[in-house]
Amino acid sequence: MSSSPAVRGSVVAAERPREVMAYRVFGGNLQSELPFPELPAASSASHADWTLRVRHEPPPLDAPRPLGEEPLIDGVTARLVRDAARFRLSLEDTGSFDVSLDGAEIIWYPAPGADEELARLDVIGRVLALAEHAAGAHCLHASSIVIDGRAIALVAPKGYGKSTTAMALLRQGGRLLTDDTLPVRTGDPVLARPGVHGVRLREDSAEQFAGDQTTAPTLNADKLLVTAFAEERLAHEPAPLDAIYLLTPVRPDAEPAIASRRRLAPMESALVLVAHGKLAPLLGRDEGSRTLVRASAIARAVPVFALSIGRDLGRIDEAARTIVRWHRAGSDTPALATVAP
Repeated sequence: MSSSPAVRGSVVAAERPREVMAYRVFGGNLQSELPFPELPAASSASHADWTLRVRHEPPPLDAPRPLGEEPLIDGVTARLVRDAARFRLSLEDTGSFDVSLDGAEIIWYPAPGADEELARLDVIGRVLALAEHAAGAHCLHASSIVIDGRAIALVAPKGYGKSTTAMALLRQGGRLLTDDTLPVRTGDPVLARPGVHGVRLREDSAEQFAGDQTTAPTLNADKLLVTAFAEERLAHEPAPLDAIYLLTPVRPDAEPAIASRRRLAPMESALVLVAHGKLAPLLGRDEGSRTLVRASAIARAVPVFALSIGRDLGRIDEAARTIVRWHRAGSDTPALATVAP
């Protein structure tokens, strides 16, 4: 645990312990005093990759260093600081989350009247991404699909269609790894870890791809959340990362191929991975330098492409078939090749 034994002891003794439940997320086991009904259950006897406790009196920080902040919706700002023992992520509506420097221990200190549903979203989003960062991963804000046992990642600014493209790839036989937070671990091979299996779509895309699947509104009023996927369409285990695609805009007067890609140079690739990091605004200069080192290692091992797709829902399935063909086992178009636009 990141806090001292004296602080831990005083906090635990003063509060009634909660029931601990176990869930599968990010390819690991989360044991938590905060319930997560949206996550699949795991065995409580399994090794805990993360332990989440709920307490009400945060210990004082020791010479904290501010790292960064990020404005969220409804005027809420997320702020991240670090001291010698922990990271502390503070949000004005849900409270503070302490994450140990190895990422294994998380403590939530709820704000007065905090909404547990919003707190769960914070944990699944930025808090566990911070835990993965602390453990050495680089977390992308990405959609990721597994094709023939290998993952591809889609990154893009908001509104460029990465979730829609992911749904089209699912319809061509891919399996969903994540649609929001994608932890990437360096190594041989570089591994993409599964996130939460829910896809956020605009209404027109939801009408085309969700069909009779259950949808629910999200915090973003213009999007719906799709979660009712057949089990065979989901990927639950880490997968080698085959390629990363940056969706690029297509001029309205252009007539692009259905899908075309151009491989980026290593430095440009690394900067793309930093820019599309899940925690990019929060990490600041100190932690950002670690992120650049990890992003550079990933870019040396995994090709990063600029991907152009015509903005036409009527032809998105053709584009998806082209992308799947690039990554099918035995394809004659290897991922390392540059495909001219």
